[in-house]
Amino acid sequence: MSQEVITLFRYNGAEYEFDARDADEVERMEAAVDKMAEEEREIPKDGRASDMYRAQCDMLKRFFDRVFGEGAGIALCSEKNNIAVHYDAYEQFLAFVSAQKDDVLKARQTFRQISTRPTQKKAKGIPAPKKK
Repeated sequence: MSQEVITLFRYNGAEYEFDARDADEVERMEAAVDKMAEEEREIPKDGRASDMYRAQCDMLKRFFDRVFGEGAGIALCSEKNNIAVHYDAYEQFLAFVSAQKDDVLKARQTFRQISTRPTQKKAKGIPAPKKK
C-alpha cells in the first residue's frame, strides 16, 4: 500500500483522523451510514423547505458525530443549517474515503499478482523436488 495515503480529513478548519483501511473505523462508518439511512426515512418529503433543511443538516451532523466523535458535526458543518455546506462536507468525506479505498484495491491487485505468481523453478520448467 502507498505510504502517501492521507488519513487526516480536513474540512472547514477542522481535522479528524480516519483510515478507511482499518476494519474498526470502517465498521464505525458503516454503522453511521446505516443510522443515517434510518433517520433519512423519517425526514418529511414535503412541507416547509426550512424544516426539511434543518432535519437534513441535523442528520448529517449526527453522522459526523458518529464517525469522528461528539462535536465533529458542528466543527465540520458549523452550527448554521446551510444545507449546501452540509452536503459539501459529506461529499468531501466520501471522496476522501474513496481515495483510501483505491489504495486498498491497488494493494489487493499487487497481492494477488504476487501470491499467484509461479515460483521461479516452475517458471523455468524445473520440476519440484519429489517428496520422500
